[in-house]
Amino acid sequence: SHCSVGDTRMEQNLFGGAPRFLTRPKAFSLCVGRDASLSCTIVGNPVPVVTWEKDKMLLSAAGRFKTVEDGDVYRLTIYDLTLEDSGQYMCRAKNNVGEAYAAVTLKVGLPETVIDRAPVFTVKPVSTRVGLGGDVTFYCRVAAHPAPNFDWEKDGRYLGETNRIKIISENESSSLRIQSVRSLDSGTYTCRAQNSIGQELGSLGLAYDQKQRVSALTSMLPKGVFTRTCMLTEGKHAKLSCFVTGHPKPQIIWRKDGANISEGRRHVMYEDQAENFILKVLYCKQSDNGLYTCNASNLAGQTYSAVLVIVKEPKIPFKKKLQDVEVKEKETATLQCEVPMPNTKASWFMEETHLEESAKYRMDVEGTLRRLTIHHVTTNDDAVYICEMKEGSRTVAELTVLGNITKKLPRRTVVPVSDTVIFCVELEKPVDDAYWTRNGERLKEDSRIIIARINRQYTLTIRECTAEDSGEVAFIILQGVLYVLTICKCHTVSPRKHPPDPPVEPVVRNKTDSSITLCWSPPDSERPVPITGYIVERRKVGVQTWVKVTSITVSSTEYTISEIPEEASYQFRISAVNDFGQSAYLEVPGTFYLEPTASVKAGLVNCSAHVGEEATFTVELSTVCSGSWTINDRMIRSGSEYLITRSKTTHTLVIREVSMELNGAQVKFVGGGSQSGATLSVKGKKGNVSENFTVSQKAILSCEVSDAKTEVKWFKDGKQLISSKTVHMESKGKSRQLVQDNVQKKDAGEYTCEVGDEKLVSVSQKATLSCEVSDAKTEVKWFKDGKQLISSKTVHMESKGTSRQLVQDNVQKKDAGEYTCEVGDEKLVFKIWVSISQKATLSCEVSDSKTEVKWFKDGKQLISSKTVHMESKGKSRQLVLDNVETKDAGEYTCEAGNDKLAFKIRVEGKNDMPISYQKEVRVAVSQKAILSCEVSDAKTEVKWFKDGKQLISSKTVHMELKGKSRQLVLDNVQKKDAGEYTCEVGDEKLVFKIWVEGKNTMAKEVKAAASQKTTLSCEVTDIKTEVKWFKDGKQLSSSKTVHMESKGKSRQLVLENVEKKDAGEYTCEVGNEKLDFKIQVTGMEMSLFKVAASQKTTLSCEVTDIKTEVKWFKDGKQLSSSKTVHMESKGKSRQLLLENVEKKDAGEYTCEVGNEKLAFKIQKKSLFLVKETTASQKATLSCEVSDPKTEVKWFKDCKQLSSSKTVHMESKGKSRQLVLDNVETKDAGEYTYVSTKFQKTSVTKETVMVESTEKVVLKTEVMSENCSVQWFRDGIELKDESKYEMKQEGRSCVLIVKSSESKDSGTYSCQTVDDKVEFKVQVKEKVQIPVSAVLESTMTLSCSLNKATGSVLWKHNGKEIKPGGRFSVRTDGTNCILTVSAVAQEDEGEYSCECKDDKTTTKVTTKAPRLVRFTTRLNNVVANEGKDAIFKCSITPADVSVRWLRNDIPITASPKFKIAHGGSSHSLTITAVTQEDAGEICIDAEGKVCKATLQLLCVMQHIGRKDTVHLEVELSKPSTDVKWMKNGVVLQQGENMKIHVDGAKQALVLKSVAYADRGHYSCETLDDKTQAKLTVESMDSFIMLHYITELLFRS
Repeated sequence: SHCSVGDTRMEQNLFGGAPRFLTRPKAFSLCVGRDASLSCTIVGNPVPVVTWEKDKMLLSAAGRFKTVEDGDVYRLTIYDLTLEDSGQYMCRAKNNVGEAYAAVTLKVGLPETVIDRAPVFTVKPVSTRVGLGGDVTFYCRVAAHPAPNFDWEKDGRYLGETNRIKIISENESSSLRIQSVRSLDSGTYTCRAQNSIGQELGSLGLAYDQKQRVSALTSMLPKGVFTRTCMLTEGKHAKLSCFVTGHPKPQIIWRKDGANISEGRRHVMYEDQAENFILKVLYCKQSDNGLYTCNASNLAGQTYSAVLVIVKEPKIPFKKKLQDVEVKEKETATLQCEVPMPNTKASWFMEETHLEESAKYRMDVEGTLRRLTIHHVTTNDDAVYICEMKEGSRTVAELTVLGNITKKLPRRTVVPVSDTVIFCVELEKPVDDAYWTRNGERLKEDSRIIIARINRQYTLTIRECTAEDSGEVAFIILQGVLYVLTICKCHTVSPRKHPPDPPVEPVVRNKTDSSITLCWSPPDSERPVPITGYIVERRKVGVQTWVKVTSITVSSTEYTISEIPEEASYQFRISAVNDFGQSAYLEVPGTFYLEPTASVKAGLVNCSAHVGEEATFTVELSTVCSGSWTINDRMIRSGSEYLITRSKTTHTLVIREVSMELNGAQVKFVGGGSQSGATLSVKGKKGNVSENFTVSQKAILSCEVSDAKTEVKWFKDGKQLISSKTVHMESKGKSRQLVQDNVQKKDAGEYTCEVGDEKLVSVSQKATLSCEVSDAKTEVKWFKDGKQLISSKTVHMESKGTSRQLVQDNVQKKDAGEYTCEVGDEKLVFKIWVSISQKATLSCEVSDSKTEVKWFKDGKQLISSKTVHMESKGKSRQLVLDNVETKDAGEYTCEAGNDKLAFKIRVEGKNDMPISYQKEVRVAVSQKAILSCEVSDAKTEVKWFKDGKQLISSKTVHMELKGKSRQLVLDNVQKKDAGEYTCEVGDEKLVFKIWVEGKNTMAKEVKAAASQKTTLSCEVTDIKTEVKWFKDGKQLSSSKTVHMESKGKSRQLVLENVEKKDAGEYTCEVGNEKLDFKIQVTGMEMSLFKVAASQKTTLSCEVTDIKTEVKWFKDGKQLSSSKTVHMESKGKSRQLLLENVEKKDAGEYTCEVGNEKLAFKIQKKSLFLVKETTASQKATLSCEVSDPKTEVKWFKDCKQLSSSKTVHMESKGKSRQLVLDNVETKDAGEYTYVSTKFQKTSVTKETVMVESTEKVVLKTEVMSENCSVQWFRDGIELKDESKYEMKQEGRSCVLIVKSSESKDSGTYSCQTVDDKVEFKVQVKEKVQIPVSAVLESTMTLSCSLNKATGSVLWKHNGKEIKPGGRFSVRTDGTNCILTVSAVAQEDEGEYSCECKDDKTTTKVTTKAPRLVRFTTRLNNVVANEGKDAIFKCSITPADVSVRWLRNDIPITASPKFKIAHGGSSHSLTITAVTQEDAGEICIDAEGKVCKATLQLLCVMQHIGRKDTVHLEVELSKPSTDVKWMKNGVVLQQGENMKIHVDGAKQALVLKSVAYADRGHYSCETLDDKTQAKLTVESMDSFIMLHYITELLFRS
């Protein structure tokens, strides 16, 4: 919870500094025995100490002397005066700032010397100012005899005592004390003192002092509360606004001068749409002066907002104001006031309603008295009444009607939508015949409306208010035929749009040197406020500016900050944002030091130095940041041993004096998230040679293999070594050693032990990986553990002919891993393991073969054990470590007497990596696959993964352990088992690839019609991938009938003209992947028909196997051998013989083998035999068809004929003829005809275009109802399933593709056995144009149908939208329209319009209303004729669209009108203005308008001396608030100056113009001004600048 709470202190006194006398004691004379009182008023800060003296002697308050302090008033009273009391009295005031004093003389005489006299004030009452709520005392004293009587008056009226006003009168003094001063106490007070001789009056004024009043009242407010001032004229409304936030939501109490304010006739309280709490004080009176506070409190505390309201008297005050009146129902009420002048006009109002004289209202005017009489008063007359003078001055009074309704409804109530509102009325006497209405309709209880009565209290509760609940709510009591009512106007406002609260609970996680992760929680709001994201900002400590960390908002509640520009300490803060604003900031506690990330530009280089010398290491980074140095993983700092410096991006370490102990030391630099390392080599001191020891001349390099039978090859600097006198190889079990007997300087270099593709780098600092490519121009890429390598100081690539090498110059343990050489899709994998020798031998030479030595490790003497033993061979002494482990690293010393020789063993670490493995396995489907690897330790456990997921044993997969061998066994390999397998040991990985070979178990079947085009298609993952096509295992190449096409990722094989030989199995291969197709050729027909009587016909087909049997069918019925039909088999040929063909034998014959079919057609009336005829004869072949539209094709000896000079075709009705004009011998032969099945002659219909999700409907007609068709897409037959619907009704064939997608595009064909028709279909994705709607505006969505229908369904996010409320649905012909009013954020999402067969969707987002605002408005311009006039204004936002207008006519840019725009500034320049340019200039900024006027000063002709001048203006309406001024001084009418008023026209007339009349004349209203300049050149003549305006003033 949060809410600001503070304390407060008393404000300092308004009067500060040294003491000051505001009033001084007065001198007077008294007779003996009377009492005397000396009084003065003193102020000062600090409060002064006041003392009294007589004749320079200090008086003490005792006996007859009494001192009194009453606020700032100090009084000395002397009782029972004596003659000795005469003298000079002094009042002295003193504080630490200064001192002041005042003296007075007192005379005391005998009684007989006192004469009678009228009262004379010796102490007059003093006017004062006092704060509201304070106390004030007025005091006066007179000298009189006899003793006077005192009376007090206020504003001329007698003032008596009340519970707040006390009057004390004693002898010759009187005091008036007013407690808890109110604003109505201000006025003029008079003290009247009189006796039998005469009287004296003393007047004073009391005003509540604003400063003192604010001081007194704000002293009760918490410290830091700022008090604003609201000043208004009596009779106007005061609107006080207070914005408060907090959780839980605060409770609001309005107070005036500390007292709670409740809603009433003149006080309206509500919360507006911007979440401001509003108090409206209607028709303010003087009693409304005061300090108003808005007190907000919740569980966390309370806070305040204060406003000082000052109600000013009107400029023309009333002589006597209206007074509040109370009257009972049915009686008469009278309100009256006095105006300043008898002829002053006044109007009466009941609140906003202007009252007219009627039987109800009587209005009297008697001199300055104005009276309103209201007859037969009812509860409805209970209101605020105003009397308003014509000049605008107002006086206000309240009429309270005392009736049965004791608690009335407020005048106005505002309630947010969805909130609950409660109306309450109290009656003095309960009644039964009372009810509630809204907008004149009687309300009844329902689920939202609750009507209740408890004793005298009646309540109306409306829950979940809607906009329809706005209106006039009334409570009505029936009384016979009359009724009494009280009314409230209820307004509902739409829900507020809240910016979010700030996030909470900041947490810092994962802090590193260069990054930090911040986490937080969403705001803890009591209301569900949407959040679109968060803004994270950083600030460098010591800098004022905050910088956004990201350019876009953060969507989650966690963010990692890295890439800091410079090293520094930073602070962070977070705020939440949504479409309605940004929250306050949540600051993350603390400061955090961060530095930028840096890469190593120049790494450390190995360094060698002699003992006692300096060694220097330098590293250069990419950016400035700090770093740290370590030697052998021990952090070092600058001091006596080391010097560490930094210059910008360069870091340097200087080891001041190198010792032998640092030989082989690893120096490492870490900084900016990067690191670099190097080795320090230390040499002995120059010129020193050991006398007793010499370094061993023998070197042994050792490596371990996984199998004792494994052979290795040794290389030095890339060249294979062979045994020689000085070098030989040894094998001991699994150990392989290279022994260098007599090491020379030339033997230094890189030694490599290789087993197959694997390299084990031991002593060598260099590793070379090599692969061969087929082309010397081929480029390869090298990868380590999947990351591509680039050249650096330690790694580089070399190309030598077709050899490609990766050279690792300085192999470290971190360089171990899997290296890959890639060329296209081909890979070659290498594995580098960096290991140490399993055996270590340290050797030293002694001068005497009898000398014994001692061996030490890290200072402790070694003794022989299983793993360590010492050997002596002549003068050689050796320490042998048989199986080196990590713990064996350290410093070894060989000691002989006082001589020592030191060795250092560094163990790079032994890992349990598998030491042999099989990289790639190819296995056939249903076969067994075994992946195997060797580990160095039989106890090592491994984990197996496939494509990143760990494998566990199952029926088909299990793991086996055999010694150091680890195997993964897949028992029955399927195609799904192909992939990448990984064997993991700790952090090390080995990768295997399994390729599953073998044909797909299912091949795609494609049926292709003979002589047609067939396309086989497959998709690849990469546009650049190339494929190979095979038929029956033989690779295909492009030819006339076969070609390959590539379209994006699609690869196609196109067979242009399918023949029977093209049937078979086709394969598309990509690497090891295959896709199989099977093409069946259908529609193969016999081209020879013999239907003449007694003719013999043979149908023949070929099979692949001699033993294959076939079945023959005619029109779907199987045939069996008979007299006229029999089957024959000859080898692979199968024949059907029809011995004696008759007309009934026409039809379709099929040869079937399993699922394969071959169809033949014998057609009726299709055979004509043309024998030799006489030359030059004409031959006509004729046939009949069933449909006049049927077309036929003519063939001769199976070849199709086309029209030529000698051959042409004719069609007559159903007759089809082939005409041979000039028959020759060559024309003899067999002629046939074939009728086409489809009526459409065009082979391909035009392209069908549809949008996705729509249906595709393809239609065609065949010639016969018995004709069966098949539908294909891109050569693949379509099956009747959920996706496709195929219909054949009569001769009509229809294919419907339901809910089409882009992949449904292609060539569709409808095929019969011997004909087809094609359709090209293109499916386009529907483009959803998102709709962005402005919040609180109206949004309209519209879609068009292809025909009018009333049955459409609108949905929002899948839910049906029902018309009503904010949603309106209508149709306009084929257009369907959805209208959403008062758009809110909840209206975002997907909208769809659905009809029976189709659907369309769009996405709607919302955006905040565009707020256009004038930051600087236009000013009126007065210009000289011929000069330029410039109008300027500023508008936000800067991209707002504006229009300039003059007298409501748009202005276009031209030389006359120059329009300019820069940023938010807009200007219009009117050049060389003339009288015609005068008028109203307006700028329209997207509906927001600002106006100004252009006025001209124009030169007129010379006017004769003493002539009359007229200055005229015209107003928009008559007004008395008009001033004529000359040089800023208001003009009054006189002999030579007259002001004429004619309705809206006014004129100033100057008679007998003289030289003194020159100057600037202006006419002004409250809102506008026009002026002219009058210039007199001489006494005889003058030029007058005269402007007569036709502009309409705003008055």
